[in-house]
Amino acid sequence: MTEQEKDLWVPGGQNNPEQYPSTYGYQFSILNAEGCTLEVTLYRTSLSGTDFPSSVKEYTGNQYDLSATDRILSSGRYIYRPHGIKLTKKEGCGDVEVKGVFGYQIQEPDK
Repeated sequence: MTEQEKDLWVPGGQNNPEQYPSTYGYQFSILNAEGCTLEVTLYRTSLSGTDFPSSVKEYTGNQYDLSATDRILSSGRYIYRPHGIKLTKKEGCGDVEVKGVFGYQIQEPDK
C-alpha cells in the first residue's frame, strides 16, 4: 500500500436473498509496518451515500498470519447496502503490505 489511504467496498448481500444472518469483515496480515500504525474502518453506505462506521481499529507494527481480524453482524434492512473498508496509514508510515480477505460470510442453516 503505497498510498496514504485505501478504500475498498463490496456491494450489498444480493447473494443472500433469504436474508440469512451474515457477517462482513476482514482477516489479514500487515507486513513492512515497523513503527507504523494502520487504522482500519469497517463501514456501511446509506442510500444517500453517507458512510456509517461500524468498527474502527488500529494496528501498530506487523501482524502475522492473518492476526488482524474483525467481523460485524449484518442483518435485516442493512444487508443489501454496500459495505466497505478503509485503510489509513498514520503519520510516518512508508509502504505497507496488506494480504488477506475482506467481504461477506453468509451463515446458511444446515438442511
